[in-house]
Amino acid sequence: YNHNIAIDAAGNAWTWGAGTTGQLGDGGATTRANPLKISSLSAVVATDVGLSHTLAVTRDGQLWVWGEGLAGQLGATVDTDRTRPSTVQGIADIVQIAGGLRHSLALQSDGTVWAWGYNLGGQLGDGSIDSQTRPVKVAGLTGVIQVSAGAVHSLARKSDGTVWAWGSNTRGELGQSGDTLRSGPVKVSGIASVNHVAAGLGFSLAALADGSVWAWGNNDTGQLGITPSITGEANANTHTTPIRVPGLPRVMSVATGQQH
Repeated sequence: YNHNIAIDAAGNAWTWGAGTTGQLGDGGATTRANPLKISSLSAVVATDVGLSHTLAVTRDGQLWVWGEGLAGQLGATVDTDRTRPSTVQGIADIVQIAGGLRHSLALQSDGTVWAWGYNLGGQLGDGSIDSQTRPVKVAGLTGVIQVSAGAVHSLARKSDGTVWAWGSNTRGELGQSGDTLRSGPVKVSGIASVNHVAAGLGFSLAALADGSVWAWGNNDTGQLGITPSITGEANANTHTTPIRVPGLPRVMSVATGQQH
């Protein structure tokens, strides 16, 4: 959202941007325009950022988090901000992570997914809408090879090429009709052989094996790759099933910002 993290070839993590909640991991709360190496981390293999928190995985499968802790997104029982990386207890063998607005996801090497933080929209996928300060297992989900966290929803891609979604569905971001939230994973229909997924603010993207990109959810600013409707009708810019993004060459992966 307002800060960045990068990994160099040696496995060092570098951060820059907004640092007001400690999300740069340098021990302070200062905004920095230039990259700064986090001295307390090494052998970093994966990273991601949420609204105001940051996640990293080291080569040993250990998960590290820092930044805003208001909603439990740091995986700690104390909901205070942390200005330096700290480990998340209770999970190990992590291969990928994802930061949402105020929730976090972690994918274990066995294909299971864990989540924690804010959960009013059901984005933790544990069957409840109760926020969690410790990791909880996403219900009934196995064989996952990628996760992505949106503002108030989450996505998972399984090894069979299917996509599963849970959380808020107010704009069709789960690929389901109606605006009812789903507190557990539901399969996104209409797409198969998916190679990569990305969850944004009220919308979702998928890159398929054939190189095409499909999108669903909110399109009020054209984030689905089609011209928004100007009729003013309720939900005129909501697409509850995936539509193909036109005009693209063969695509390998996708990523989202807040509204693009």
